[in-house]
Amino acid sequence: MSLTDQLYALSRLVRRNLKLFLKDKAAVFFSLLAPMIVLLLFLLFLGDMQVDTVAGFLDAAGVAYTDKTVHAFVDSWMFAGVMGVACITVSFGANGVMVEDKQHGLLDDYTASPVRGWVVTAAYFIFNFIVTSLICLSVLFVSFIYLAAFGRFYMNAATAFALIGLTLVSALSATVITVFIASFFQSNNAFSAFSGILSAAVGFVIGAYMPLSMYPKAIQYIVLFVPGSYSAALYRSLFMQAPLDALCGSVPAMAEEIGKDFSMQMNFFGHTVPQGLLWGLLAASIALFVLLGILVPRGKKK
Repeated sequence: MSLTDQLYALSRLVRRNLKLFLKDKAAVFFSLLAPMIVLLLFLLFLGDMQVDTVAGFLDAAGVAYTDKTVHAFVDSWMFAGVMGVACITVSFGANGVMVEDKQHGLLDDYTASPVRGWVVTAAYFIFNFIVTSLICLSVLFVSFIYLAAFGRFYMNAATAFALIGLTLVSALSATVITVFIASFFQSNNAFSAFSGILSAAVGFVIGAYMPLSMYPKAIQYIVLFVPGSYSAALYRSLFMQAPLDALCGSVPAMAEEIGKDFSMQMNFFGHTVPQGLLWGLLAASIALFVLLGILVPRGKKK
């Protein structure tokens, strides 16, 4: 087959994977449900607790504030956590199409056809990236609407577009990593069980449910080697900086302390990781797992 034929096969396979995913209403529902559960968890349980925590800090320091700015800061932290979790869980869930194909032997049919192996792999990857990007961008726009509706939207246009770009890069990073991990699963039951464990744990690992500063030092160091942590840190920095400035920008020491307590910056063994390096580490994780996907053998060769 010529390159043109391979690219045509790639487009058809991507379209086929998208149709299968959208046809499975349960898969679509649970992909949307994961970030919504995290959002409800924040709104019903964690939100008021964090508002009280921030207000307590400011009261103790004698810093003047308004309820609006406190809620804007906490809500921004909440949505940063939701986005950090959503990019990973949505991407991992979308891999169910690939695992189902492996379980039913469809990959063997692809191997016996003139279609190259890289075309099949690229089709799963592109499909996953499209699904993850669309769902996560939808969640991001919901966060913008929510903050604006309650008068808590403090970021400027540049920050909003940076968040859109971050969502696309985070979706790309999550796709590369989760497709690599899911490629080792041979049955949908095993994949579903692992996916459930991952969905429950990832929010704690990347500091979405509670600030990393609250974790023991050993756990904080382990988190440093989880690629999703850098994406979550960038979300916190972009979402929370403007509300933090509005909250206590007139008292830099207080702003720095609150930012540190809410893990707005990554601390790498006592050294603050600048935002530019976080982007670089996210890009490096993409390159690493692309390389692993090429070099690491998976499954049985026939």
